[in-house]
Parts: sequence; C-alpha cells; structure tokens
Amino acid sequence: FCESFCPFTIFSGKSFFLLKLKLFWKYLIITELADGSQFDALIKLSKKYEIADRILCIAGSGKKFHGFRKRPWVSLHGNIHLSVHLKPNQEIKNFASGLTILSAVSVVQAIDEIEELSGEAKIKWVNDIVIGKAKVSGVIAQSQLQAGNVTNAILGIGVNVESRPEVVKDSYIPEAACLNDFLNDNIKQSDFFPKLISKIEKNYKILLSDGCSELIEFYRDRSMILGNEVLIMTDPVDGKPEQMVQGKVVGIGENLELYLEGHKEPVTKGRLILF
Repeated sequence: FCESFCPFTIFSGKSFFLLKLKLFWKYLIITELADGSQFDALIKLSKKYEIADRILCIAGSGKKFHGFRKRPWVSLHGNIHLSVHLKPNQEIKNFASGLTILSAVSVVQAIDEIEELSGEAKIKWVNDIVIGKAKVSGVIAQSQLQAGNVTNAILGIGVNVESRPEVVKDSYIPEAACLNDFLNDNIKQSDFFPKLISKIEKNYKILLSDGCSELIEFYRDRSMILGNEVLIMTDPVDGKPEQMVQGKVVGIGENLELYLEGHKEPVTKGRLILF
C-alpha cells in the first residue's frame, strides 16, 4: 500500500489481511486484533513515506485505541474501529474543522440509514455522536499541509454497533451505548460498515468540490447543544479541569467555534457539559 518501498509494516495484528480494491477506496486493511492504534500508525507512516490514497483500516478490536486528546477508547468485537487515509492534495477551506465535520456527519448519516434510528443520532460538540443521552460514536481527525495544500488527512472513527462498552461515567459522558441497544432488529458490524464508508466517500467529494458549507449545515441541524445551556471546562493533559464559561449556545461557526448568549468571544476549545 506504499507508493514507495516500505521496509516494514506497522499494521501488525492477528488475522491480518490487505485487499486491493477497484472502487473509490483503493485498499482495505483488516485485522482481528490490532497491536496498536491504526490511526497513529497512519500518521507515523504518512510522515515517513509516500503512502497511497484512500486506505481503509478496520480492526475487530485492539490495544491503545484512543479518541480526542488521547482519551482511551474501549474496543470490543462487533463494533467499528475505522481509520482512513486520504490524500486531497489541494487547498481546503477550514480543513481542520472540515475533516472532523466530515467524519461526524458521515456517522450520523450512516445511522440514519437504519430505519428505526433515522433522525435519532445527534452531535455533541465537538466530536461525539449520541442517541438520547448515550454516546455511541466518537471521531478524530488529523491532517498535514504543504504549501497551503492538504497532503494527508487521517480520520479515526469508532462506532459501537453490537457491543456496549463499560466506561467510567462522568459529566461529559453520562452514558455509553451501542446501536443495538436501540433496535428491535439487531444490526451487525458487517451491515453498518458499507453504509459508513459510502457516506464518507460522498461527503469527502462534497468537501473537495464545495468546501465545508453543506456539511456544517448538516452538523448544525443535528447538533444537540444549539439552544441549550452548557458549561465549558478546560481540557488539560494533566491537572484538574477548571470552568471556562457557561451559557446558552446560540451559534456554531464554520470552524466549530461556539457562540454563547451574552459572551462576545466564541469558544474554540475545552470540554462541554450539557445541562
């Protein structure tokens, strides 16, 4: 899957397969148990080698999986653990937020394809997908630039499809669930995966041709925080979080900045608690 010679593979694990595809996606890398984060591996690999465009990496489960700010992600069989490598090689307006929006919107639209759950999934700022009050998915994204062009984009998407993870509940994540918790007729990982990659393909093409405007409108429409009271806390790597600002969310900007009623400056970082 490297366009130049790569003397080693960092996609190690049990039951490892590499399939070359002939559709939009060029490569599908499958492993039953990943020895490490495939998202991190793609970042590392793309910095050292000229790797191919449109790579999908799917793992049954794995070690050292994580979400935003390296927060641990519980990986269970039956769920989606997907990492994606793309090479836009062009300028993308609001690319940093655009990739997060692309990932979150794709998950929500894939869930909408399940008749019983159509319209039920919402987006909790900045990168969580919830049904009711329960988190069912999280997304992360990272990109590399050269001369103003996005040369590499790596997406990380976790979706709890068949298995509900046991997580430490707190003010940020009061509940965790899987899609099957809300369904009378259970869905399998293998059913959800093609829905998801189809939505990623569609929305990636939108991002490249028309920018982020169409995707951010969907993101806003499915936001669970617009019009609601929230508390924004700092998000330190070490140390205790502190309160930053509290108020009613009245807008979400193109870079996912939050506008709170009565506050002049938008919120651009932090962790959100929804009242």
